[in-house]
Amino acid sequence: CLVFDAALNLVDRRPALRAPWHLSYPFVFEAEGETWMLPEAWRSGTLTLYRATAFPFAWEPAAALPLDGPAIDPTPFFQDGRWWLFYTGARDEATRQSELRLATADHLLGPWTPHPANPIRRDRSGGRPAGTPLLREDGSVWLPVQDCARTYGGGIRMLHLPACGSGSLSSTLGAPLSAPSDVRIDGMHTLSACGAVSLIDVKRIERSGRGLMIDLARLMKS
Repeated sequence: CLVFDAALNLVDRRPALRAPWHLSYPFVFEAEGETWMLPEAWRSGTLTLYRATAFPFAWEPAAALPLDGPAIDPTPFFQDGRWWLFYTGARDEATRQSELRLATADHLLGPWTPHPANPIRRDRSGGRPAGTPLLREDGSVWLPVQDCARTYGGGIRMLHLPACGSGSLSSTLGAPLSAPSDVRIDGMHTLSACGAVSLIDVKRIERSGRGLMIDLARLMKS
């Protein structure tokens, strides 16, 4: 957890949650008078929803959310009196970068039901969630998605979908978002809302001996 002052100066940095498996994509949101976090932890074999007991540094497990397999980058939102959850499957690397899935529930703690048409989208250019959904006044949803066509986390696009309860799962993919010309990056990973501030997680590749060993290990696994 990073804590900034009003001028966006970093004033504190501490772990918020530890687990014996990889944690990422800490989707934090408020609902029902509580603050919640739904991080990706697919190597644990399930999806766990956490409740803040002393925000932002203390969390407790609130519920396990079993779906149709471990979920990558789980992205919940509330619309038309129901909870909805975008996520990507974890079967293999191609699935993790291309298959967008959807689940729904009457209550945040579940039970959650995967959509019968899953995956609702297959596209490396826009099939993996990448941040906070934007709910439009007409009921449509604009979902940030990762553009992995060139490389993992290569860019961000906005995926336009009708209201999830409308029965239509058609979607339209927007153009890649561009970074300022004076910022040197090699990709954009997530676009997240934080009150009046928007946060963009970007990557920059810097070659090193350790990095080359990591790349080699990944190639040997693939």
